[in-house]
Amino acid sequence: MQRTLLTLLFLVTLLSFSLAQGSFTINPVPALGEADLQDPTTYPGDVIAHAEITNNTSETLMLRWVRTEVDLPDMWATGVCDVNYCYGSEVSRREFELAPNATGTLDVHAYPSGIPGSEEGAVPGEAQITVRVVNVNDATDTLTGVYLFDIVDGTTSIVETEVEQVKLFPNPATNYFELSANPSQVIRTVAIHNILGRQVSRYPVNDTRFDIADLPNGMYLVSLLDEQEAILKTMRLQKH
Repeated sequence: MQRTLLTLLFLVTLLSFSLAQGSFTINPVPALGEADLQDPTTYPGDVIAHAEITNNTSETLMLRWVRTEVDLPDMWATGVCDVNYCYGSEVSRREFELAPNATGTLDVHAYPSGIPGSEEGAVPGEAQITVRVVNVNDATDTLTGVYLFDIVDGTTSIVETEVEQVKLFPNPATNYFELSANPSQVIRTVAIHNILGRQVSRYPVNDTRFDIADLPNGMYLVSLLDEQEAILKTMRLQKH
């Protein structure tokens, strides 16, 4: 079940990190949520990617979040829980106050059946949601949280098991990275996105080395795609 987990998923050296800019921080980035539709203990009707937002100043901040569903399977719905309230899929933005030096909730919930809490009709899949937070009094003071979801149906094929075992190395990397294997030749494309969800590189998997020398230093998400462009696995890569 640890396909994206973005997560997503995934190693002591790749523990969650914060994006720091200005008066507040969001941690972790990315936030990860996963569940198995065949395992009720994972709460597949309401899958949560937990994150927190922290006010790093001695003043109360007025903030606004805006949720964007970058990649979402059909039938799914999402919602946001901030420091005040949990909002359904019909609410895509809200303003809230964050007290001085306080830390509060900034979670995203995924509902794979489209109905909060319901598992009836739920479908497996992967999703990427972003929550952009801006200081209402200073539009340049902004951060974007990234939320990755991986929900499976409990049936794992041999190929899926092999895909789970694929690693990228070296990591951290400087000029290039490689894949440890291509199980059954199902991986056709390697796509690299920055933590804001923007694709920055794309390679055919017949390349043996994937050049990242021109990318700025930082954290990236490396996705393995099949022939139909479906995501098989996503891993984090540190470039320095």
